[in-house]
Order: sequence, then C-alpha cells, then structure tokens
Amino acid sequence: MRKRRTREHVVSDLSVNHVERFVLRAGHVADRVLFDYGYDLTLRTFTDDGQIEQGFLYVQLKASDAVNYIQNEQFLSLRMDRRDAELWRVEQVPVILVVYDASKDRAYWLHYQTYENAGDVMVRIPTNQQIDEAAIEQLRRMKNETLKGTWQ
Repeated sequence: MRKRRTREHVVSDLSVNHVERFVLRAGHVADRVLFDYGYDLTLRTFTDDGQIEQGFLYVQLKASDAVNYIQNEQFLSLRMDRRDAELWRVEQVPVILVVYDASKDRAYWLHYQTYENAGDVMVRIPTNQQIDEAAIEQLRRMKNETLKGTWQ
C-alpha cells in the first residue's frame, strides 16, 4: 500500500497558506520553519516604502476541522503542549498562536506573551481576533513597539 495524504496534512497546509496570503497581501514575508520545534513561520515586516524592519515574529499554527468554540462562539479553546507554553512565555520576540478552522476557512490569533494565563495548557482565543490584512498590520505595530529601543 502507498503512503496517503491525510485530511490532517491537507488542513495543516491550508492553515499555512491562509496566513501566508494575508501576510503577502499586507506587503510582508512569512518564512516557513523547516524543523518545527514550537514555531511554524517567521514573519518579517517591511516599512510602507519597502524597507525591511528590524526584528520578526514567531507564528505557531494549529489547524482543525473541528475547532472547540465556547461561550456562544466568542472564544475558541485549545489545549497546548506545556513545553510550548513554557518556551513561548519567556521568548524575547512576539509569539503569535494561530488557530485555523478549516470548516470555516478562518484563522484566529493570540499574542501569547500578553495572554494573562500564559503558561497554562488551556488557551482561550477571542474569535474577534481573526487573521486578515488588518490583523497582520496590528501584529507588525505590536512587534515594532515590543522591539522599540532594543537595538538603538
């Protein structure tokens, strides 16, 4: 019997593609991480006139056909690997957790270090934080504020 491409593989690739499209439309670059040790993408940003900016963001993607929505779909709930939570909590650059709902073709984001329960294995992500071009620009501004003065 030959190897099969599973639905899980398809959904995982769709999640990367979903985020990459919005990053590219916003004028930035998402580099895929070859070896996944807690990060799937590195997001590099550029000024309005196309100059690369200092720093980057890490993005970790989680994808599913059956996302666990709670509280009248105001949030989604996700169980994380404790090892990831411990790494992200102390990371010096912003870590963005993205959950992709393949059944709705939507993705939601959370800036992990600012999450009040960072370190917990259960995470609640607001569903009003959808990935789109405006969200990418918000993440860019947040990254620039986080790194402001670091290299000056």
